[in-house]
Amino acid sequence: MFRNFSAKLFSVLLAALIALFALSACSAGSAPAPSDGSGAASESVSTDGAEPAEADDSPFEISIMTRMGTAEAPLPNNPVITEIERISNTKLNIEWVPAAAYSEKINATIASNDYPMVMMLENGNKRGTVEVDAVRAGVFWKVGDYMPNFDNLKDLDPGTINNASIDGELWGMFRTRPIVRNGGYYRSDWAEKLGFGDPKNLDELTAMLRAFVNDDPDGNGIADTGGLAQEQSFDTLVPMLAQWYGIGQEWEIVDGIVRPAFENPEYINMLKYIKMLYDEGLMNRDFATTEATKRDEMMAGDYGVALVSIDKGDLSLVPLQQRYPDANFNVIVNFADSPHPVHGRSGFDGLYYSAKKAVPEEADFLRIMNWYNVMYSTEVNNLVYRGFEGEHYTKTGEDAVSISDEQNAKYILEVNPMEQLAMRFTKNIYKVDNLPYYNAQVEAFFAGKYTGQVDANPAFSWDSETFNEKGKDLETIYKDARIKFVTGVIDEAGWNSEIERYRASGGTEMIAEYQAAYEALK
Repeated sequence: MFRNFSAKLFSVLLAALIALFALSACSAGSAPAPSDGSGAASESVSTDGAEPAEADDSPFEISIMTRMGTAEAPLPNNPVITEIERISNTKLNIEWVPAAAYSEKINATIASNDYPMVMMLENGNKRGTVEVDAVRAGVFWKVGDYMPNFDNLKDLDPGTINNASIDGELWGMFRTRPIVRNGGYYRSDWAEKLGFGDPKNLDELTAMLRAFVNDDPDGNGIADTGGLAQEQSFDTLVPMLAQWYGIGQEWEIVDGIVRPAFENPEYINMLKYIKMLYDEGLMNRDFATTEATKRDEMMAGDYGVALVSIDKGDLSLVPLQQRYPDANFNVIVNFADSPHPVHGRSGFDGLYYSAKKAVPEEADFLRIMNWYNVMYSTEVNNLVYRGFEGEHYTKTGEDAVSISDEQNAKYILEVNPMEQLAMRFTKNIYKVDNLPYYNAQVEAFFAGKYTGQVDANPAFSWDSETFNEKGKDLETIYKDARIKFVTGVIDEAGWNSEIERYRASGGTEMIAEYQAAYEALK
């Protein structure tokens, strides 16, 4: 009882402090009123050519906190950062935080009221009460008021803006990502050798996995090949399997009733399928401790299938192509025989916020908005994704490149760590000659192949106080239970017990709040 009281007291005090700091910040600087297109805002607009905003001025220094997408932070004097600074006329002081520690770092930063000028928050289905309370207390500038004045920001997707908003307002500059990202890659040369074509359903995929493990697809006479290379998060495996089982994207609406996707009767059958893969050795048995970077190494070794974000295929599989030059790969997004739509994502991955305490003057915030505008330009996005021509790739056509072993090694060191700075997805600009399967999938993305066939999370833009306060803890309950079930620590009764604990720990209240949000939209 005392611990519960202490937690509530801390939350109240923290909210009060946030509100106090917000008022102080507002009094210290200009109010974030939208520009009418004239004056300071329009003067700072840069075009898609990404010319420096104020070429005659000294570089504008911006302190940034963001998460690392690689095991190591970028090296000092990274050439990509140096070029971004030149193009945008800025000096970037970036604090790279390991992904595993990022949520804790966010909470500590907000609690201390010691902000960088730009801070990436993982809003959406990962947001917590600390971030939302800070937004509602007016700690941050509202970027939505200023976007219409910037060439590269004024026409961004309304659906993504809605998903990224809190209380109907956009407070952070989101990093656009494809709606359809979940997919899989497999060794099609192995499949062909063993008599398999593209798997059209889950049974065919399972048979192919068994053959990859048991039938010596590399022909070396040694039982050294694996099936599914799986990492611990299940962040791609579960959405892929869920769409194939006809399970909704995190939340479902069935006959007007809102429920978590794991309450779909097919969910336990999906977990039983994953457990079968685990029990039969068709996936790596150390998946529960395997990071995503390790999974990529496994695919560059002797595994036949990986489920990953499709748009990261060139990062994951260029090393595999180099080790096995004669290897061929193909892509799975959804089975040809599946009646169910693919699962869509939010359209963004995190947002960059600016606290008024760190950026008290509107003129300075406008320069940060201009930096976002430059980062959204085609020139900078190609730089962040591909690096420098001749250094990290060789152009072989108007929109095609090839990547040598030496260039790829330099790419991994200098460019790959920059992915977290990418503000929009433009990989279709440069197709990789030696990754034809990847090019085909990119073309499918941008040809609108999945338009009208995407099953989105209906609750993404809904508000729930319980979710904001306890969402991460509740998510941990059922995600940990999934791993325990697959590895045999708990059985089906144990799974049901964990779901009851989820409901008793706040899940029931959150479901009711989402039901109310849904009813309000009718």
